[in-house]
Amino acid sequence: MYYQFFLDLREYDLILSSSHCVAKSVKPGPKSLHICYCHTPMRYIWDQFDQYFGKGRSSWLTETTMKFIRSWLQRWDVKTSRRVNNFIANSRHVQKRIKKYYGKEATVIHPPVDTELFTPASTEKKGDYFLTLSAFAPYKRLDLAVEAFNQLGIPFFVIGEGQDEKRLKEMAKPNIHFEDWLDISQIRSHFARCRGFVFCGEEDFGIAPVEALACGRPVIALSAGGARETVEDGVTGLLVKDDTVDGFTDAVNDMASFKYDPVTLHQAATRFSTAALPPTRDTFRSSVH
Repeated sequence: MYYQFFLDLREYDLILSSSHCVAKSVKPGPKSLHICYCHTPMRYIWDQFDQYFGKGRSSWLTETTMKFIRSWLQRWDVKTSRRVNNFIANSRHVQKRIKKYYGKEATVIHPPVDTELFTPASTEKKGDYFLTLSAFAPYKRLDLAVEAFNQLGIPFFVIGEGQDEKRLKEMAKPNIHFEDWLDISQIRSHFARCRGFVFCGEEDFGIAPVEALACGRPVIALSAGGARETVEDGVTGLLVKDDTVDGFTDAVNDMASFKYDPVTLHQAATRFSTAALPPTRDTFRSSVH
């Protein structure tokens, strides 16, 4: 699993890694320049351990094993972060986490969204349902969304798959519809037709809400993580302060009176478009000391 055991890059002058866990741990040479685009420090051994391995989240054996090796993994994660000369973070949220856990500064470059592909579609008939698109991982907190729409009785479409699929489907009432991963045309159609996009987890950046905004649809998101950088409360969507079922049911109800302009929402998403990326030379100038 761990790259440092088998990926030796000491002969290379420049190393670019894209890491959410172990890619940063590759072995550089004494003269190598290693720049890491960090999507997050290992969230499941740091601040989101309970979301992955807390009671009821995993098997007893997995939970016990992870508790036993957690401190070792934390030490390993910090140690291998020293193999990186310069970090680039995918959000200010991750920038803070890099500083907190690794003690290093990072330059922020948001992941780009294709705002020419994701656009408001006037030809699509708006549906009477809400939408989410996500991997079914524990920290995504799709259980909050399922419970909220169980109570609301409003149609809710869930696109994705993952380890929590069985549990979520067992929780869901008939008004909740599960789709597997769809092709891009089907996803665009759902974005265009839904009443709003729901995002319950604390995400490192969260690209799906920005795609929804680009399609002219408002977002209901937990006021945490990358959503604070992408969703303007009361303008492009609603931010939920507490990660509770009541918090999200209240936000969905409030969306009935929420006024928005699809063109304005699309323009807000262009802050994260490919055109908004800094020139490569400027990126490296700010990243390389």
